[in-house]
Amino acid sequence: METQLASTPDTASTSPAKRTGGRSALVLAAVRTAVEELIKERGPERVTVPMIAERAGVNPTSIYRRWGDLPTLINEIATYRLDPERPLPQSGDLRGDLTAWAREIIEHYSTAVNAALLRAGAATAGESESDCLRNRRAEATMFVARTPNPRSRPIR
Repeated sequence: METQLASTPDTASTSPAKRTGGRSALVLAAVRTAVEELIKERGPERVTVPMIAERAGVNPTSIYRRWGDLPTLINEIATYRLDPERPLPQSGDLRGDLTAWAREIIEHYSTAVNAALLRAGAATAGESESDCLRNRRAEATMFVARTPNPRSRPIR
């Protein structure tokens, strides 16, 4: 599908409108679903890029071009499963907010596929910090930062 420009002289320098979603979004969704299903069925250690590509209905080169390698793909999918942009509890009570946040994380990772993705993402990160851990650390830091003088207030 091509994006067409109006044929008026003043649009000659106008660039085509960017497509939102489209094939790229469909490929991302198909690959994510394939990764999740295969990890659930086989475990992360027995999943390969060609398996993912076949399940997603894409060419393996599309996966390598977008993610580079399997560890990067798994790390991104593990991070995607717990969206770092989601709203966090903000009641004004640090203890209550941290408790609600912890419950959300526990509930999320009590699902087998989410736990497997988390383990796989952590394993592929190796010596470095996984994106998922980095995001959780940033969230915890945000809770403390938005609480005025958290050390002087006792947590009940």
